[in-house]
Amino acid sequence: MKHSTEEVATAVHDLSHQLHSSVLHHLGLAKGLQGLCRTMSQQHDIVVDLDADEVADLPSDISLCLFRVAQESLSNAVKHGRAKQIAVQLLQNAGSLRLIVKDDGIGFDSTTPSNGLGLVSMHERLRIVEGTLTLTSSPGQGTMIEAVVRHPDSSSTPG
Repeated sequence: MKHSTEEVATAVHDLSHQLHSSVLHHLGLAKGLQGLCRTMSQQHDIVVDLDADEVADLPSDISLCLFRVAQESLSNAVKHGRAKQIAVQLLQNAGSLRLIVKDDGIGFDSTTPSNGLGLVSMHERLRIVEGTLTLTSSPGQGTMIEAVVRHPDSSSTPG
């Protein structure tokens, strides 16, 4: 029974990854993050707060990159950090877009190299879109992931 449940959970997880790409394309990153945060909150019985600026004209590669970073960050917070409360912010400043995922989990020594692929994949995704990833964590203090990408402020472009 446990094995079957794990298989179903994996299938649903894979399907949700595929579906969210469609949501991003049609409704935008803020709505995609809203659905992701709601799903994580319901599946894991935790509080996930979202504060997301609506971002116009965001290239699909950047949108997908930030969405995947949020997915991995939330997953890590629950799975490894045992977080009960997570705050997600998507903030647009002049020339940049910032995604912050902060949790109240157990934290870890961020100076110790990780064997996992999660952080490596986040760094690589951001490198491809010329963004940066900053990780702040220490034992007992939770974790904060900050992803920053360049994005021209759409309000300053002629329309």
